[in-house]
Amino acid sequence: MDEDDPIIEEIPVYLSKSLAKNLFVIQFPIKNKIYNIDKSSVSNCCVKPVSQQIKIDFKVDTASKNYDAFKGKMLAEVADGNRATNSNNKNEHPSFESGRMDKVSFVSSVSVQNPRYALGMMMDKELHLVPVKTFYQMRQNYLYFDKGDKRTKAEQKAENGSDDETEDLKQVTVKFARSGDAEKIKKARERSYHYISHIGADEPWCEALIYSNKSSQAEIERQKIPLSHNAIDGHFTSIKPNEYFADLISDHVTLNATNLAASALDTNEEQSESKCQTIHVPISKKQIKKLPLLDQIKIFLKDAKLLPFNQLMEMLSNPNISIDKTLRSLALCGVMIRGNWTLQSEILYPEGFVSLINGVSSELMCRGRDYIIYKLLKNEMTTLNRQKISIVTQLPQEETKEILESLACVKFTDKGKVWDLLKQPDYDFEKRHPEIVQRQDAFWKAQEEKFLEMEAEKNEKRTRKKSVRETKA
Repeated sequence: MDEDDPIIEEIPVYLSKSLAKNLFVIQFPIKNKIYNIDKSSVSNCCVKPVSQQIKIDFKVDTASKNYDAFKGKMLAEVADGNRATNSNNKNEHPSFESGRMDKVSFVSSVSVQNPRYALGMMMDKELHLVPVKTFYQMRQNYLYFDKGDKRTKAEQKAENGSDDETEDLKQVTVKFARSGDAEKIKKARERSYHYISHIGADEPWCEALIYSNKSSQAEIERQKIPLSHNAIDGHFTSIKPNEYFADLISDHVTLNATNLAASALDTNEEQSESKCQTIHVPISKKQIKKLPLLDQIKIFLKDAKLLPFNQLMEMLSNPNISIDKTLRSLALCGVMIRGNWTLQSEILYPEGFVSLINGVSSELMCRGRDYIIYKLLKNEMTTLNRQKISIVTQLPQEETKEILESLACVKFTDKGKVWDLLKQPDYDFEKRHPEIVQRQDAFWKAQEEKFLEMEAEKNEKRTRKKSVRETKA
């Protein structure tokens, strides 16, 4: 203990979980620091339990001298239409029942999920903490303007007639999923942003009650925070100090395998299904160094995407690991692109993997990535076009862009905008290890025939389509 800074008092700290699942922090970023919700008039409060959204309506002081009555009435008419003359609007719930804009709405968005924050309460010289589940940021909502736009378009469509409108022809892509992959693709789409947004929009609002900070209901909830002495006694000396420290600082973190399928720490077929579920990956360099050399290289290549050999040796930074041993392990999991190394596509996209954007299978992802690597090896920058790659590999443009950006970047040259490697070519490494260059060239030469067949097949189909159009003309 420091004699210059003595301990004045010791305060016991207790962790209460009575409100842990129902304690949220609501923030109003656009309000000033002296803003207090208790001094505001709340006209309505709604929640969406599934999509976890909150909506709060605050009353507007229509009697204020700063309130424009004409503008308020006009905005209400834009949102709800003329309810006196239009019978269709009478069946809809109005945004402004008074006929003028007398409220402003705030809708929440999740700012931080599972934050490491807690609410503290001092009672009888004891500090009781309750974990905060989620932070919500409230933003002003203007959906009533969208409602007015939709109503105006519907009225115009009814007046003009639907027969007069001509639909624009759009090119669509038809995809056929294998029966075994249908369920995996469905689960991947259910995790997508568009699906979650659609579900959130369709979920109805549920009416909720809001109580003031000084109300009796709020006081009843606050009384649930302190732990009773019977509950406190049960927590003393329940675990050993080293076990408690291990719980605070875990060696591993749980990640979704779709974000880290490339680690492929298990290579046998029996564990291929586990890669698409939940796996444990070290979060610190100290923990990574405890893994076998091959697994360390896989993790570094996955995270860095493209690495020169010298930089890889610096990341390994182990005097007991020789260059020859590293090269042997690197040949088992890596692919060389003009002196730089990247992870093999089969490890990056193992069997059972599906992309999160369009649910593309691992087979198509591997084929498309290998084709892009082949083009980068051939240094065919001018022909490395995202649209052409999508046509040859049958990959959607979103997945094509994702693969391209992991290996290359856009550069502006005399020939225009082209894709080139993220790293400068390491010709010194190729000169020092010509046998590795020969093995890599032999591998890609064997793959070259497959890529040429893919290009020829697509060119033949495009030629047939062009000839059919000319015949019809």
